[in-house]
Amino acid sequence: MTGVQTCALPISGELIPVKLKCPFGQIGDRRWVREDYKVEASAPNERRIVGIYLCDNKPFDVVLTEKEWGKFTARKKPYTETSGRFMYKSLARIWLEITNIRVERVQDISEEDAKAEGVGKFEGNDTYSYAVSFASLWTSINAKRGYGWDKNPWVWVVEFERACRACGCTDSRACAGGCSWAEPGLCSRCVGKEKGSIEPTIIPGPEAAR
Repeated sequence: MTGVQTCALPISGELIPVKLKCPFGQIGDRRWVREDYKVEASAPNERRIVGIYLCDNKPFDVVLTEKEWGKFTARKKPYTETSGRFMYKSLARIWLEITNIRVERVQDISEEDAKAEGVGKFEGNDTYSYAVSFASLWTSINAKRGYGWDKNPWVWVVEFERACRACGCTDSRACAGGCSWAEPGLCSRCVGKEKGSIEPTIIPGPEAAR
């Protein structure tokens, strides 16, 4: 499969084969995960920033690209907690590789796929279902756009697996000789291979000086 799928869609009452290109990429493409974060210090001479990921308080120490550094220095409050919407690509620690793409009606989602979406299991009226929870979440996000659960719209289903940000190995393709996940997005064979040995001259953010 590729990112281009041929699907039978209802057009004027008939099922017509239509070729569609997935807007989210093709099989084999890699996507990075955005996370909330906070920059606590920076090293302008190296375009380096130091801080933490807010979901688990794990530290980061990365060098930004020139374009990213320009955006960082242009921010009015660069040393405050920041939404993942504004995360720099260089900060990404979790990478995903697309493994499968298909098109289906949203109501065709399986219990397994609904669970993979991250929803909790709905419990009530003798019904215990991840799909019911997903339906509620879907409606809360998409109903106002005209794509509520009751409309049963066509959707892209994109499956993926974790990929090492350093060497590119994945859940299904380990390094030669084997490896394991040392941390999100980094395999055991690549630990310590991302950073250089030069220590930056750190300039603390204003909050750190208080």
